[in-house]
Amino acid sequence: MKKCAVILSFLLITFGSFGQLEGITQTPTEPFPPATITRPNVQLKSSKEVQEYIQNTNPLFASDLYQLTPRRTKTSLTGNHYTFDISYASVPVFGVQIKVHTTQNGNVILIQDNSLTVDAPTSTSEFGLKGDYWIFINNQWHLAQLKISDVGSCKRQLVSNNEVLYEYSTKLNFQQPDTLVKAHVFLVNPLNTAERSYGSPYIDSSDLDVPELNAERKWVDMKVFFENDTFWLKSERYYFGDVSDPVNPQTFSTIPEFSFLRSQYQFEDVNAFYHITAISNYVEQLGFSSALPDSLVIDAHAYNGGDRSSFNYDIPDGSPNQLEFGEGGVDDAEDGEIVVHEYGHSLSYEAAEDSYAETRDRGAMEEGNADYISASYSKFYSDFAWEKMFNWDGHNPFFPGITIGAPLKYPSEMTNNTNADREMWSTPLMCLYDKIGRSACDSLFLEHLYYQYKSATIPDMANVLLVVDSLMFSKKYERDIRNCFAKHEILASTHQSIEFTKLFNAYNSTGFSQGNGNVTITTKTNQTFSYSVYDGVGQKISSGDNIYSAELNPNYVNSGVYIVELYVDGVSSYLKLIKH
Repeated sequence: MKKCAVILSFLLITFGSFGQLEGITQTPTEPFPPATITRPNVQLKSSKEVQEYIQNTNPLFASDLYQLTPRRTKTSLTGNHYTFDISYASVPVFGVQIKVHTTQNGNVILIQDNSLTVDAPTSTSEFGLKGDYWIFINNQWHLAQLKISDVGSCKRQLVSNNEVLYEYSTKLNFQQPDTLVKAHVFLVNPLNTAERSYGSPYIDSSDLDVPELNAERKWVDMKVFFENDTFWLKSERYYFGDVSDPVNPQTFSTIPEFSFLRSQYQFEDVNAFYHITAISNYVEQLGFSSALPDSLVIDAHAYNGGDRSSFNYDIPDGSPNQLEFGEGGVDDAEDGEIVVHEYGHSLSYEAAEDSYAETRDRGAMEEGNADYISASYSKFYSDFAWEKMFNWDGHNPFFPGITIGAPLKYPSEMTNNTNADREMWSTPLMCLYDKIGRSACDSLFLEHLYYQYKSATIPDMANVLLVVDSLMFSKKYERDIRNCFAKHEILASTHQSIEFTKLFNAYNSTGFSQGNGNVTITTKTNQTFSYSVYDGVGQKISSGDNIYSAELNPNYVNSGVYIVELYVDGVSSYLKLIKH
């Protein structure tokens, strides 16, 4: 049966350790150059206006060899999000994109552009050759063909002269009436409600009906599909299908009640369906319906019994995206944390399609994002062992599970292993959850998904959270965001001071001191900043907010010493000026 692209594979090895993400080939240089992030003071009200602005301001498009193609436009609570692909000599450039984010009325919030960080191919001799992509890897350009490594596989390869340059996976592992029915599910797993660690009698026991485990099934209300006097596990968005073996009959009931014992295959179907629809309804209530998949196939009995789960996208035959849950060890669909984790990948994909890349930071954040939304969901039901992700499916003899809360420092303690680095992102997010509450933190989190892009770094996306907070909550949570991420050296904490020359440039300070011209101050990163000027007795004599440059005129001040305090991204710097 055909399957396909996996964004993030949650791959569990049954002998108790994590393997590498499925489909990743390590390469000396990742073909995803870092992005330049700018905030120009312009207004762009349509995809056409955005495209024209990029073409007029980006030096690449001074050459007719480069083309800019709109890929998609997405609307969220803070505005519109435009994504563009770039081609060179009519061949797309792999891993390079431009994303423009505007408010609803067209004011530009951010431009993320990694096209400026790579040089163009120096030779045009390959233009006559057939190729699907240009790829910049190992400091060299190649014209490559995109191939599926095996029939029915989710692995993609970029191949040039029979050499595999890069390999990735499209699988991310790690009107009909409806009606309300009653259902038995775990909330979110039996250990959470029993407040017990994994151990007898709270063990898998090969899916047997252990009385203590069946006692942890809780009654919930759930909407299902009703047709011909039969209730089916189906909705307008979600339905069950056999993505991979084993094949099971569809789960249904002739009464408005879905009550199955743990030993029955239908229990996993009901449990998965409930948690997927519950988190989906919650996301919609927060206002993020555009991040919900239009259609999603669920297979709660997949991978031929293997101990792994995944979100699969970019299916070759155009079929809807998929969720697969394996049955090795503890059945993955029995643990609501696993279910919501994998569903979290679908939210990420829908909010920012084609923004995923198997790079160190982006891969860690993708898994960290899925861990966060799962932990947030689970903690709503119970605080018990929330920092132990998947404490029913993992933290046991089958696999060691995932944790949240390690005091890791960025970037010195990044390991280049997605499963180890994911905590670098999920831990500060859960810190923020504890400070500002579930609804506010989830809103910031869901909105930031629209701003994802291929070569994003962890500090990039932490700064996006600050931007989103400014747009949605008027910087209400800036201090909390900074302090949570500062613990990991990702952002500067509030009121932290840093050396002037690390962040700012000052031009003509000598001329200012001699009264021969203005001194001009800018940031090294072209960001907006605020400033205040104080005289020798501490009196403020001038200030400015949200500006790209400040000019101070010596003709308006007397001789003396002046201190300029500058503030950008929560950091203060100081510049001493002397007027003779």
